[in-house]
Amino acid sequence: MEEKKGFEIISLIQNEHTNYIEKHDIFNKLILGLLDKDEPWKDIKEFLEFFNNVILEHFEDEAEVIKLLAHNKGLSKEGTETINKVLQEHDNLTKRIKQLNGIGKIYSPLLREVKEGFIANAHELIDLITKHAAMEDKEFFPLARQLLSKPELEQLKNAVESKHSN
Repeated sequence: MEEKKGFEIISLIQNEHTNYIEKHDIFNKLILGLLDKDEPWKDIKEFLEFFNNVILEHFEDEAEVIKLLAHNKGLSKEGTETINKVLQEHDNLTKRIKQLNGIGKIYSPLLREVKEGFIANAHELIDLITKHAAMEDKEFFPLARQLLSKPELEQLKNAVESKHSN
C-alpha cells in the first residue's frame, strides 16, 4: 500500500493527458469554426493559451521524470529509446506550437491561405499531441512506475509542486 502511494505523482502527471483528451473534440470544433468567423481572435487566443501554458508546462513536468529516469542504473536500451522518443517528440511539438503562435500573430480572416494554414496546422498539432499522449501512456509512464524508487518519486513530487506553486 505504501509503495503505491508514491506513484500518485506519476498518475497526477499522466492524468493531464485525460484533461487534454477531453478538450480534443472541443478544440477540433473550435478550429473548424474559424472558417466561418470574421472575428476569431478570442477562440485563437484560447487555443494558443492552452498549448502555450498547459501543454508546455506538462512537458516541463515530464522533463523532471526524464531527468530521474536518465540517471537510473536499471534503465535498459529500450527504456533509453523511449526517453529519446519522448524528448524528440517534445522538441517537435514545442516547435510546432511556436510555429502556430507565429501564424496566429498574422492570422487574418480576410487572407484565406493564412486562415487555412492556421486551421491545418492546428488540426495537425491536435492529432500529433493525441498520438504522443497515447505513446507516453503505453511506454513512458509504465517505465517510470517500474524504475523510480520511493525517494525519486518524492524528489519528483517536490520538483513538480515547487514549479506549480510559483
